[in-house]
Amino acid sequence: MQRRDRHDSARFHRRFVVAANKLVNKAVPSLFIFCVAIIGMFFLLGGHANAASEAKYGTAVIPGVSTAPDVSYETPVRVAISDEECKAIIAQTWGSDAAARAHRVAEPDRSITAPFNYATQQNRQTSNYCGYMSEVSGQYGAQGTFNVRFNTTGHQATWIGLGGINEVFQAGIDGMAGYRYAWIQFYPYGSPAYYYSVQQNDVINVSVGRDYLGNWVAIIYDVTSGQYASESWSTVNERTGAWIVEKVYPDQLGTFGTVQFSNCKWWNSGGTTYNINQGTGYYYRTYIQSGGGTQVWPSTLSGGNSFTVTRN
Repeated sequence: MQRRDRHDSARFHRRFVVAANKLVNKAVPSLFIFCVAIIGMFFLLGGHANAASEAKYGTAVIPGVSTAPDVSYETPVRVAISDEECKAIIAQTWGSDAAARAHRVAEPDRSITAPFNYATQQNRQTSNYCGYMSEVSGQYGAQGTFNVRFNTTGHQATWIGLGGINEVFQAGIDGMAGYRYAWIQFYPYGSPAYYYSVQQNDVINVSVGRDYLGNWVAIIYDVTSGQYASESWSTVNERTGAWIVEKVYPDQLGTFGTVQFSNCKWWNSGGTTYNINQGTGYYYRTYIQSGGGTQVWPSTLSGGNSFTVTRN
């Protein structure tokens, strides 16, 4: 009786061991695969979270734009634009008399070099910018007029453009003493190109955007002297309109009197123009807050498209 019990116990033990081995052989690979899947999902979701965080909180070229627009990015390529096409844009934007007076400065003056890095300064937050921005849907261009004001103790730039987190296509003037030129830049694809000198109180027209032929063109036209310059690119990905007085050096706000902006508008794909405060979305005003606590605000909008920036 005892022997039979021992044999039964041995057989039970062997069967238990065989069954356990089979279970382990099946369960371990499945458990391993399950663990690998969990770890993979963790890293995948973590990667997406990081990418989203970087996109949302990345440094903005144009401050105030919190997220990139829902666009498919293309790499812009510089393209040629004829004098006839430029004059057609001038005539369409500012009238036939302006087109008749306009004479082109075809190439930038390569002997002029910037005493600073525009790209670095533009990457700063709203401590550098004073003016208005229009972040509405359907923008294909921005235009406006301003007067040249020279800075007596610092360095400011006045410009109009289209841009966002990663790029800005802009045209404007420098108001630094001894450094007073009209320029065009498409950051980060090129450095500022300085085309011609400007004088105190010259009236400047700027148009930046897609023209009637489908090219993306920046034109800066000095109404007082009749000189204009242009650059054309294949595409612009980010399209927040901006009308700005920029403090170029953080600690050199300086004084420049009053810059008067007028006829500041954006246009849609069909060429219809709208005031800064029109469209689906929002517009906002930005001011300069210096390290010493000094603030410089743009005036409230007049007629939806005009304002001033004063620093005495």
